[in-house]
Amino acid sequence: MDRNVDIELSRRLVSFRPNSGPLEMRREMTLQERSDVEARTAALELWISPFGPDERGEIEASIVAMLAGFRSMRQQGEDIDSMVAITCAVLRDFPAWAIKKTCLKIARREIQHDARFAPNDAEIAGLVRDLVAPYRKNFEQANALLQAVVEPKRAAPTARKIPGPPPGDGKHGQRVAADIVARKAGSSS
Repeated sequence: MDRNVDIELSRRLVSFRPNSGPLEMRREMTLQERSDVEARTAALELWISPFGPDERGEIEASIVAMLAGFRSMRQQGEDIDSMVAITCAVLRDFPAWAIKKTCLKIARREIQHDARFAPNDAEIAGLVRDLVAPYRKNFEQANALLQAVVEPKRAAPTARKIPGPPPGDGKHGQRVAADIVARKAGSSS
C-alpha cells in the first residue's frame, strides 16, 4: 500500500467520478505527483501480471505440494500431471506469487476448508483472485488517475437581473422640473 498514491492523491485531485469515461481532476498533477503515480502503476502491474513460462515449474511444485496434503489426492504419474496441468491452465491469468501463497495457505490449513477434500480449481482460483483483488483495485485507480482530465472551467453564475423601470423617453428631468414648478405655483396661491 502506498498511502500517498492509493488514497491521498485521489482525495486531493479527483473532483468527479463519472460512471463512464475519465475521472475529472480539480487541477493538473505536478511533475512529482505524475511521477509517483506512474511508478506506482508500473509496480502494481508487475504484481498483477500473469505468471510467465519461466515460473511454471514453481507453480506446478506449489500445486503438487498443496495437493499432497490431502489423502484423497495422492495420485501418481499421468494422473497428477494432468491434474496439475489443468489447475495451471485455470490459474494462468494470475501472478505466481499469489498462486504460491494461496497453495501454501491451503496446505497449512490457514484457509477455511473441509480438510478431507482438496479444493477444486474454481475454489483455488477464487482464493487467488481475492488475494490479488486489492492490488488490481489500486492498479486500476492509479491508471485512472493517469487518464484523468482536468475539469472544465465552469462559467461563474451570472447575477440575476432584477427588472427595473421601463426605459424612459429621455424627458424625465423635464417632467420633474415642470412638476416642481407646478407645485410651487399651487402652494403660493
